Amino acid sequence: MEKKLKCGKCLAGDNKNTHLKRLDNATGNLKLFKENLLDYDSLHAAIEGCIGLFHVACPVAFGDMPNPEAQLIKSALTGTLNVLKACSEISGKRVVVVSFVATVLVNPSWLRDRIKDEACWSDKEYCRTTKAID
Repeated sequence: MEKKLKCGKCLAGDNKNTHLKRLDNATGNLKLFKENLLDYDSLHAAIEGCIGLFHVACPVAFGDMPNPEAQLIKSALTGTLNVLKACSEISGKRVVVVSFVATVLVNPSWLRDRIKDEACWSDKEYCRTTKAID
């Protein structure tokens, strides 16, 4: 917003966003939307006119989850695909997808002092058998 670009944000909860409204130039340059990323059709109004988008939404669970594959991974994948498809249809120029730390964090084969990069991925089977992310 410092360069006076128009910015938009899809909200998960209204009460956590008051600090955004206090940013410099927010009054004229920040537009807040309340959208459901799992509802593909609802994304068009929020994304229309954007030249770039940061997709940082990721479902997070606390406590026991009987079927994490269906409850977390499927919704994260569907939401991300909906955002990417909508952006491609309205000719957005850039999309940055920010992942969840658990994507690279849990791999017993990765040396602790080695920097995590695009070659480091969590070991899905290890996570399933040890419930490493509970």
